[in-house]
Amino acid sequence: MIGALLATIWTVIFSTGDTKGALPHLFYIPIILAALLFGMWGAVATAVAAAVLCGPLLPVDTLTGEAQSPVAILVSGTMFVAIACASNAMFSEWGATFTDPRLAAAVVDRLTFHAHIINTGTSSCRLRATRAKKGAATT
Repeated sequence: MIGALLATIWTVIFSTGDTKGALPHLFYIPIILAALLFGMWGAVATAVAAAVLCGPLLPVDTLTGEAQSPVAILVSGTMFVAIACASNAMFSEWGATFTDPRLAAAVVDRLTFHAHIINTGTSSCRLRATRAKKGAATT
């Protein structure tokens, strides 16, 4: 399912030729979906696949076939992997992902600036399972 979604997004971007616009951001959808279904490592694998599809396999201009610059490929790949790592953890756990607590706080601050965070007051089944695992590991 994730592979089909990646292929569909690549096909849409390639056929429209909109590699410089907003369409490459559609690759975030399968990355976040993989995080929900398979955890962080599934999301990272999906992010790497998206980076390959959005980088070397997707030219800047589909009419001329002009390749993307290595810097553009590196930046988009880094963003995809960062989203994959961050999408599977609560903000309070980002200190473990980013080794510097100030860096984690700065990233959270920039992501949540002008954002509406909705706290539903309930815990998810994934959160309960993670807490149960952590509790079982310490006993």
